[in-house]
Amino acid sequence: MDDNNRYWTDLISRGISFLQEQNNDAAAAVLKKATFDVEHRYHDSWGWGKDYWELVLLLRHEDFVALGDRKEQCERDIMTALVSFQKESRDILATVTIRPLAEQAAECEAALPFQKTTESVETFMREESSIPLNWAVLGTGVIANEMAAGLQKMGKTLYSVANRTHSKAVDFAGKYGIRKVYDSMDDIFVDDAVDIIYITTPHNTHYEFMKKALQNGKHVLAEKSVTLNSDELEELIGLARQKGLVIAEAMTIWHMPLYKELWRIVESGELGRVQMITVNFGSFKEYNMNNRFFSKSLAGGAMLDIGVYALSIVRSFMEEMPASVMSQWKPAPTGVDEQATILLQNEKGQMATVALSMHSKQPKRAMISCEKGYIEIMEFPRADRAVIVDAATGERREIAAGRAEDALCYELSDMEKAVISGDPAEMKLQYTADVMKIMTSLRKSWGMIYPEEE
Repeated sequence: MDDNNRYWTDLISRGISFLQEQNNDAAAAVLKKATFDVEHRYHDSWGWGKDYWELVLLLRHEDFVALGDRKEQCERDIMTALVSFQKESRDILATVTIRPLAEQAAECEAALPFQKTTESVETFMREESSIPLNWAVLGTGVIANEMAAGLQKMGKTLYSVANRTHSKAVDFAGKYGIRKVYDSMDDIFVDDAVDIIYITTPHNTHYEFMKKALQNGKHVLAEKSVTLNSDELEELIGLARQKGLVIAEAMTIWHMPLYKELWRIVESGELGRVQMITVNFGSFKEYNMNNRFFSKSLAGGAMLDIGVYALSIVRSFMEEMPASVMSQWKPAPTGVDEQATILLQNEKGQMATVALSMHSKQPKRAMISCEKGYIEIMEFPRADRAVIVDAATGERREIAAGRAEDALCYELSDMEKAVISGDPAEMKLQYTADVMKIMTSLRKSWGMIYPEEE
């Protein structure tokens, strides 16, 4: 028996025992029968041990359907049992190849050994799940507070918190009802109960912390900018793939319902092709060189702090990565970028202009100009409204979706779905990697290097 089969066999055995201990004999019986069917009756045609979604699919088994009113609770109990015992075999889990969800669904649906339902397998996989995931947060600043509040809106509570200053972590835990505070920051990485770590510390600490998290089998969501440069990010992406883990940047644009609707509209061809994108983002920060926004030792500067938003929205509406990037910039006295203007063009002729400033207020405004109209988005990082203007008639149509104040909820929800399904597509990691390549290239052309890169 190979490690893959051994892992899943052990997992199912433990799951059945767990359900029996919980006096849920009905769920235990279904899990046992479904497992037998796959292993012994359909092994040759289907195979065994690809991932535990095979068992989720077997919940369509006639024995499970026959449970009637008890079906939903049994489903929850079975999935809870499986996920709980995954934590005990992380080393073996790291050897399991996690394939895209759509690929898994297509293969499994074609091989279902029982009657299919009208609902597609992939839709079933994507349903909201009651699987409990333990979130831990590294840091206790503004974003960490928003994240903890976002989980509470979702009816959940952070499992644990770590901070360089222990007393701040204790206060943070008291504020949000968090069960566990670590004496040492490194303890967060080796806690077997933790599923996902949200890293909210300064940019220049992300690489070290993310690497430790991945090495210890944790999924990682890291604040933007996800790393200092593309070399760091590429290494971490490789490690995540090797371990079968989800790694993602906490970029609100990827998750806001408004953008999902706007991308759908653009992809439909309703507005014609995207021709040009214009983005402005300016903040007026106190001109204090001890401020983190201007601190080179804390990876300050406009590019990593606000430019990442502007370039992310550009990349999301371009059909492919920009091939030509030109810029001009103005350094602050500390040597970080205080403001910049950027011109981008891809090989399909789509163009973009970006204006950034840390010491000059500008509207957070994005305009997506298409052949048949344009889209205007204000406060674009967490936008919940946009206006589409028809090029021929001038008619204005408002698109509204989601709520700006729930931005972190959408982000956290998408991350949980990615972890549960094993399909990280909604986290837009390739876009994140593309944006990081652009930012790294720009800083290199400016000769702007952070201490960690010297």
